[in-house]
Formats: sequence, C-alpha cells, structure tokens
Amino acid sequence: REEYKNRFYYLMVDEFQDTNSLQWEIIRLLSGEGYQGGRLFLVGDLKQSIYRFRGAEVEIMTKLAETYPNAHGQVLVLDQNYRTKPQVAAVINEVCHTIFATEDFPYHPLLPVESTPASLGGAGAEILLAADHEPMMLAARLKNMVDHAEVMVREAGGARPVQYRDLALLFRARTNIKLFEEAFITYRIPYIVNAGTGFYARQEIQDQLNLVRLVECKDDALALAGVLRSPFCQLSDAALFWLGYPDGLTQGFFKEKGFPHFSSEISLQEKARIARLHNLLELLVKNAHLLSIPTLLRIAWEETGYLETVAALPGGERSLANLEKLMLRAEEFAAKGYSEVGEFGDFLRHLSALEVREGEASVSNEQGNVVQMMTVHAAKGLEFPVVVLPELERKFSLIRRSPVTFHKNWGVVHKVRDQEGKWLDTDLTLKAKATEERAEISELKRLFYVGMTRARDYLLFSGKEKEVMSTCIDQGDS
Repeated sequence: REEYKNRFYYLMVDEFQDTNSLQWEIIRLLSGEGYQGGRLFLVGDLKQSIYRFRGAEVEIMTKLAETYPNAHGQVLVLDQNYRTKPQVAAVINEVCHTIFATEDFPYHPLLPVESTPASLGGAGAEILLAADHEPMMLAARLKNMVDHAEVMVREAGGARPVQYRDLALLFRARTNIKLFEEAFITYRIPYIVNAGTGFYARQEIQDQLNLVRLVECKDDALALAGVLRSPFCQLSDAALFWLGYPDGLTQGFFKEKGFPHFSSEISLQEKARIARLHNLLELLVKNAHLLSIPTLLRIAWEETGYLETVAALPGGERSLANLEKLMLRAEEFAAKGYSEVGEFGDFLRHLSALEVREGEASVSNEQGNVVQMMTVHAAKGLEFPVVVLPELERKFSLIRRSPVTFHKNWGVVHKVRDQEGKWLDTDLTLKAKATEERAEISELKRLFYVGMTRARDYLLFSGKEKEVMSTCIDQGDS
C-alpha cells in the first residue's frame, strides 16, 4: 500500500459515479486519509450512473459530494453544455426537474454554450404516440422527416437538412429491436445495429458457420439442415422433410444413390440444387486441407450464387457488408498461419458462444448514410444530431419472484413458508424489496437522462399512446 501510495502522488478517477465499494476503498487507501493535499480528483455525473447491474453504487458519490467540502475538498459543478441545442436542452431540463425532484442530489440544468443559427430554430423535440404498431409508425415518420427535410441539423457553423446518418434509435433493452428492423426494411430505410450480439447472430453469418461445421464434420445434421435452408441451396421445408425421410437427413443427402433416387416429392429444381450442393461439399471436404478459409468461402459463394441471392433479399446491402466483414476476419485468421477448417469453426463458435459485443458492419463506411440502432448503454459517451427514444410505453420490471435476495447491508434476506408451503414476506424482505425498487426506478430515470442527452439538435420520443399514459400514471408517485 505504501509503495503505491508514494508512487502515485495525484489520483484522478473518471466516471466515478460507477464506482463500487471495493474500488472506492482502494482509491481511498491510495490517496491517504482525510483527502489531504489535493491529491484526489474525482470526475463523474450522478445522473449518468447506469451500471448498477455491474455493481456500481451511485450513493458513494452522492454521500461524498455532501461530505467532501467539509473534508478540505471542493465540489465543482460543470454545468456548461457544449453539445445540445438550446431548444433540446430546455426540453431535457423541464423533464429532469420533474423526474429528479425526489432524488438525493440536486438537478443542475444544462446551460448550452452555443447559440442556435437562425436556420436551426423551431422546436427541439416532438412526441410520437402510435395508436398501433409503433415500429411501423415511427419508420414512416422518420422517412417523412428525411424525405421532406423537416429537421435541420448543425454542420460547419451552419445548418443542413437531416439525413439518415444523423439518426440514432436508443433502446432501453434489445428485446424488440427486430420489430423496428422489419419496419425499417418495409420502408426501405437503411440502418445498422451497433454494439451488441447482432453481428455473429445474423443469419448470413450463421450460414457460414454452418457451412464450416459441415465441411469439418459431414455428420452434423443440424449444420446440414441450416445450409440446405440457406441461400446456399434454398430448400423448402417440405423438401427438407422428404430428403431426410426415412433414414435421416445426412444419410438422405450423402447416400451413394444420389440425385436420381431422391424422393419424388421433391421438385426437379430442388433436386438440382441439392445435387449442386452435394458436389460442392464433396469438393470442399476433399480439398479442405489445401484451401485457406477465405478461398473456401469464396468457392462456396461463387458455386451457389450465395451473394447474389442474399443481395436480392430485404436488407441485402447490410447482409453483404456483414459478409465482407466476416471475410476480413477470415483473412486475418489465415494471415496468422491458421488454415484448418476446424480451427476456424472453433474460432467462430467461440465468438458466437461468448456473444461477443460486436456491431454489424456498416453498409459502406463509417460515414454511411444509415440510421443507427443501439442500446442506451452502448450510446453512453456518444452524441447524435437526432436521437429517437422508442418504446416509452415499456413497463418497468420491478417484480422479484425469488424468495431469496441479497442486500449489501443486511446480507441474505429471504421469505418464510407458512404451513401450506406458500412464501410469505417478512418485515425485512418488504424493506429490502422497497429499497431495491427505489434504486431501480432511480437508475431508470438516469438511463432516460443519458438517452436524452445523446441528442444534439433534435429529440423524438416515441411510444404507444395508451401504454405511455398508463406507464406515466403508474410511475408518477415513485
């Protein structure tokens, strides 16, 4: 302790609002008792503490902000805002004065430094209340906004009409992102899903994983089914059934009798595609030890017309960009001296199993004209000209069904059973539950704040009309 204390005379801790008790104890020991000599410099924003699920304890900074001045320290409030347009800041301030009124720290309003160009005047926010199917209504609204230049954004000291690349949809959770993807595809709005498990979970990437698995092991029936249903073969469900009847899919596909003896229930066109894939796989399996992974994939794509088929599907441009990104991964893999199909298969399976947080590829480059979709957590630290906060009707999940919970001060807290075996709350479990709910609601408020403050020039709130009103009423007293 003394060695490191003497080595580091000044300590600066960034993002201090996300500190936990153990981290704070280490910082305190390194800085010395009493915070003497101006050795410790802490930077953080209480309103941006959104990592409670990782153990962050916002109350550490809350209490320290109260006691620090009395311990020969000083609290500086950096309230000048260099990002947000005044009209947007006004909306955020109005909302936050209300939602943070019951919190343990004062809300310091955003004070925009920059003035707004005349061409950027007008409202800073809007609320879109959908009577039904919010994703479709939101997609229609955003398309209209861009097509008719209804919003202006700042650029090089002036203003220009909004483009798709200026828009970001920030979600509280990833659960329903797929619904918004489908709506964007319907309205032909280019988009990209960032910073999540999107890349390795994409179907076109899973197709390549299935192909590699199959070349590695011909007996992998699940991989074979995936390849047959994919653009590699485009087999129908009915044909897939008859191919595997009655001896199983791998036996039906790889049996010696081959093409002429496939079931009569399978169309001639599908029989031809099965035969083409059969010949391709035999070639790849036979020469796998001679082919690099990039070469193997290119042969498969060329022989089956995979890329052309994918390009013709909805969202094809994005799928092609993802495949190009995968090819770069394969080339990097080969450049390191690896060539075994099994090794590459293990590599992809490892990434997929770990759900590596890697976003999809941009359809062109980092400046591609696409809408970005991501979680609020992934957007922390970023800014966008226009931010959309969808699913405002989403309920707060505060119910804890487990009879056992853990509280950092009280330890293990558990319910008790009555004579009929039903779990009953005790005074302590009720107290723990109330404390937990208050903490969760507080973090949801902070998550909302982080989402709003990613916006630079315009903010759009979206949700289902009845549900939004209900949620606001239900949480109004919290």
